[in-house]
Amino acid sequence: MRPIAVLLVLLMLPGPAFAGDGEASVLDRAGVAYREGEWERAERLALEADGARGHMLAAEAVLAALMTWKDGLDRPQAARTAQEHAEEALARDDTLADAHLRLAAALGYRGRFMPAWRAWLAGIPQQGRDHILTALELDPDDPWAHALYGAWHMEVARRGGEGTLGASLQTGLAHYRSAARSAPDEPGIAYHLAIAQVAADPDRFADEAASWLDQAASAEVEEAFDRQMKQRAQDFAGLLARDRQAAREEAVYRLEN
Repeated sequence: MRPIAVLLVLLMLPGPAFAGDGEASVLDRAGVAYREGEWERAERLALEADGARGHMLAAEAVLAALMTWKDGLDRPQAARTAQEHAEEALARDDTLADAHLRLAAALGYRGRFMPAWRAWLAGIPQQGRDHILTALELDPDDPWAHALYGAWHMEVARRGGEGTLGASLQTGLAHYRSAARSAPDEPGIAYHLAIAQVAADPDRFADEAASWLDQAASAEVEEAFDRQMKQRAQDFAGLLARDRQAAREEAVYRLEN
């Protein structure tokens, strides 16, 4: 979930609740396509399944394409599409914590593609924060929810200044670190924490970021998304070791595009 930043952040979905056999079968095939990195096919099949979980998986597939920097992707349009899918999922079932996270991640990407002042006037970061908090209320133990909340605080504080919209670097670090420690098998969390730290202050956080990158690069993974996160962690670790300033520029680029 791809996921303000965010974000990125993403989770693989559980089996569909209260789904008919046909919907379950299509969702199963969509899940296979997602795990294999076929994001467009996963989105199409998930929409065929319809239902709240189908739209939620469709949003996840689009966010995965964004987070893995799929070649040729119209990123602003993809962010809008992910938002629409997540909103449709919540319109059908607003108790799905994962759907709130996907909408928050999509809003985070929407905010990247407009001036900060316009995003704030439109309430983009405020809405994203509120959906993350709702997800935390629904599932307080979800590491991805804590990762996304940490990412929100760190990115809003970085771009707008400490205290903007209540954002706090220390609060962000606390939630992000907790998420990375509790989910060592999720390279996307540790990788994006390192990116956020280097963007914030490469000299202060270089050593810690390197340790998170090592955790991400050492994770044993099977799914396409996780493999790409692992490879990105390895590549970024090399850049950070060679040139901290270049690593910071790369981190900022990844967080703002």
